[in-house]
Order: sequence, then C-alpha cells, then structure tokens
Amino acid sequence: MRVVKYIIMMLLNVSITISQVDAVSLKKISRGELELRQDFNSDGKIEYLHAASIIKMGKDTYWVKDGQLINSSNTKTFDFREIFSINNIPVVNQVKAKFGYIISFTRNEKTISVSISDPLGNRNSDELLLEIE
Repeated sequence: MRVVKYIIMMLLNVSITISQVDAVSLKKISRGELELRQDFNSDGKIEYLHAASIIKMGKDTYWVKDGQLINSSNTKTFDFREIFSINNIPVVNQVKAKFGYIISFTRNEKTISVSISDPLGNRNSDELLLEIE
C-alpha cells in the first residue's frame, strides 16, 4: 500500500512539475532522456541540462537523476550520476545518489547548489556550492 501511495504521489508530482517547466524548452532528445536549455542563472548565457529525469521543484530548483549540466562555454560538465563529478573527476567522497540530486540556481550568480536527494525529492545531504563558469 505504501508503494502505491508513493507511485501516485510521484505521478502527480511529475504531471504538475512538467507543466511548470516551459514546454518549449524541455525536449525529449532520446528514449528516456530529456533536455532543458535555459539561462538558469540569468547571466545571459544558455546552459544545457539533460537527464533521465528533470523535475522542477521551485522557481530555480530542479530534481535531476542520471544527467549532466553543461555550462554555456562548454568548459565544464557536471555529471549527476550515482557519484557526482565535474569533467569526469569525482568531486567528493560520497554515498551513491540513488534518487538523484537537487540543483538550485541563484539569479545573477555563477554558482549552483547541489545536494543528494531522498526518494521524495528533498535535500538529503549538505549542499555543495560550485561555480558554473
């Protein structure tokens, strides 16, 4: 019964959050992968986020699973897999992020906040503050 409630809650959450993301900017690029091209931090440059799952959790916050964020100059690739890495180099020793990451952008800032997610899309770790550029 608990599993059924969780699945129903996730389906409702996905349908609500997909409607919150600009339908023009969220594209399915291959089977099981979505892409979101957007100026996430309002610096006038487009960043690329593609992942198996992208759920908008708030104005500038996304729940991402099995994906990448590529900065506008194509010099940094943030991998949001079970182990978080930048340009294929693990950032910290961590437990596996089975449920993905919560990524928050700050307007007019060149930093992002990254936390491991719990099964319900809540932050479940300390935040890492990282420079996008």
